[in-house]
Amino acid sequence: MSISCATLRGVMAARTEKPVAFLGPAGTFSEQAVRAFFGRDVNVLAEPNFDEVLNAVEAGQAGFGVIAIENNTNGTVTHALDLLLERRLCIVGAVSYTHLRAHETCAD
Repeated sequence: MSISCATLRGVMAARTEKPVAFLGPAGTFSEQAVRAFFGRDVNVLAEPNFDEVLNAVEAGQAGFGVIAIENNTNGTVTHALDLLLERRLCIVGAVSYTHLRAHETCAD
């Protein structure tokens, strides 16, 4: 089964009426990724750990959750991958560090 980009954008627009949860605090790369992907004006919900980010999505407190799958310090974040395998959530997009840097440059 395939989903068209227009359908996915419609679903995302409806879901982003709720905040987007991310691993906080404010100002982290995770928040930058949220704003790069969903837009600067999206409401955000900072959470203390990956589990709480995904819990917020499952509980309906957040429309989406953003968690790191890789980082510059540790490489693959295996805990995040394990959590995704344990839950009925799916990946709908990705943002790279290069994309974040380009987004910052464009925002200035």
